[in-house]
Amino acid sequence: MLDVPQHEPLRASLRVATGEHVTHHFGRPSPPGACMKQELALKVSKDRNKVTASVGHSVLDHFVNGEVQAVSCEMERLKHSWTVQVGPFATHTVQIMKKHTLGKIVTLLVDGEVLVESNAADIGHIGCPGQEWQCKFRFVGERVVNFEVYKTNAEGASLDETDHVKERRKYVQECCVVLANDWDFTTAKLFIGGRPFTELPPKPPHYEEPNLTIDPLAMQHSYGITIPYKVDKNAPSNIVVLANQVLGKVDDGRKATGGFFDRCCDCSIVDKEDGTKKEARVRKQRDCC
Repeated sequence: MLDVPQHEPLRASLRVATGEHVTHHFGRPSPPGACMKQELALKVSKDRNKVTASVGHSVLDHFVNGEVQAVSCEMERLKHSWTVQVGPFATHTVQIMKKHTLGKIVTLLVDGEVLVESNAADIGHIGCPGQEWQCKFRFVGERVVNFEVYKTNAEGASLDETDHVKERRKYVQECCVVLANDWDFTTAKLFIGGRPFTELPPKPPHYEEPNLTIDPLAMQHSYGITIPYKVDKNAPSNIVVLANQVLGKVDDGRKATGGFFDRCCDCSIVDKEDGTKKEARVRKQRDCC
């Protein structure tokens, strides 16, 4: 819906079917030019009794809960920046600044790229009323769990071939930057998920830890991750596999038996003691049969 006020056509606004302003649905990859690939690799053993992760316990736990952590904060009179970590693989920097001392234009940058540049009045008519400068935006992403599992047939029997199954977990973090006084940016505030930056848990120091190996049931109870199956519908059933194994053993037995009789009935050996080939052949046949 395009709404153009009769007496203030410059205040026109465009809304989507839900009634929200279309400006609330603009998006871009961030950091610019980079793909925020948040992928966790899990390798499942053939008997499905063991799961090995590509990370340790602390990273896996942070990946699952997606907690937003405070990394750092820097402030000056006309500049204020915050660095946060959304889960273990996504670090973002939000900065608000004023390029010129005179004027009311405030610039908001996310990961080094301009997101908004306006005064309080211009940004206020799209859902941020009030005298203070205020801007709302969202971090939208997905965390991917990449399982490497052995394929199974339709009856659940494990095959020798592996394949990958990906589970995608979408997340949204609502953010809001508020500036009460455009002459003093030290008072600016950043809210994520309704919590101010000062109340976010700090990012703990990084330390090396071994990759986690765990039982699938313990993985489900501790981290809420269920190990999937990859079914090959074209794979033979258990009965067909068993029949092939039996036939294979029968063929092997036949080959082994035939080889014995071939060796046993080889009557072309010459008896060196008497030098008579005929007598050796007769004696050999009598002994074998």
